Amino acid sequence: LLVLQDTAPSDSESQVVFRTCCRVLTLLRSWNLDLQAQHYDSAITAAARASLWKEASELFWMQIDPEASGYMPMDVSCRNPVGLYAIARYAQSTGGSTAEEVMDAVSKMCMVSPTDQDKYILAAGTALGLAGEWKACV
Repeated sequence: LLVLQDTAPSDSESQVVFRTCCRVLTLLRSWNLDLQAQHYDSAITAAARASLWKEASELFWMQIDPEASGYMPMDVSCRNPVGLYAIARYAQSTGGSTAEEVMDAVSKMCMVSPTDQDKYILAAGTALGLAGEWKACV
């Protein structure tokens, strides 16, 4: 249900896809089914494609919250920094400290999976670079 299109949809189509993903997440929660990383990834990617940075970052924060999602290591890498990128873009839009927000998320992920710390830090650097905040990494 949460497979996204390979082609870049229009803005209105992207918002429809994101709203559909949110409905699926709501259904999964109401049926007490496990929300897996791929469910969150699809919804976060759909929100990012629609430039809904607040919604995408909130979903990512929810995904990395151990109380909401359990103690599950994240599949965040240099190739897939969408959640961290959404946090960076939302921080930019609110005038917050972009690097600090992204690194807060990384530290939270490191608490759950310390062995993946290097991977998370590299993904944060990639996300900050994509958001144009690469100087914060130097």
